[in-house]
Amino acid sequence: MNGGGGTLNLAPNLNHRDPVLRSIIEDRRFRIALSLAINRNEMNEVGYFGLGKAMQNAPPSTSLYYVPEYESAYTQYDPGAANLLLDEMGLDKRDRRGVRIRPDGKPIQIFIDSASMVGNMQLIELVAEYWSAVGVKTDV
Repeated sequence: MNGGGGTLNLAPNLNHRDPVLRSIIEDRRFRIALSLAINRNEMNEVGYFGLGKAMQNAPPSTSLYYVPEYESAYTQYDPGAANLLLDEMGLDKRDRRGVRIRPDGKPIQIFIDSASMVGNMQLIELVAEYWSAVGVKTDV
């Protein structure tokens, strides 16, 4: 069986009603930076006792559409590279709390909406911490 049990998938809202935030989220570099900022090894230990496998939401190895590069794309933990990508996007200015400033002068803030029954809320809180650590203020 190729089920998705035990997985945690997050998808940024590409249709956000805030046009400035939407343009940031639409930039591929932003989504890559968020992925690189996640410490999947720590999450694996905390949530899955080290038994999980860090991977993207991609077709499983038994699928005709499986591509190893898709499965492992941007799964390495590299907050330095994440910071460089965000800087490259022009999100290089920060407020006194370290939150990056959007092009309109407002601090960047995103929210992770999740039902508590979806899975381990501790893992979602960890993601919020990782993203906040690279200057993308994240609340759950």
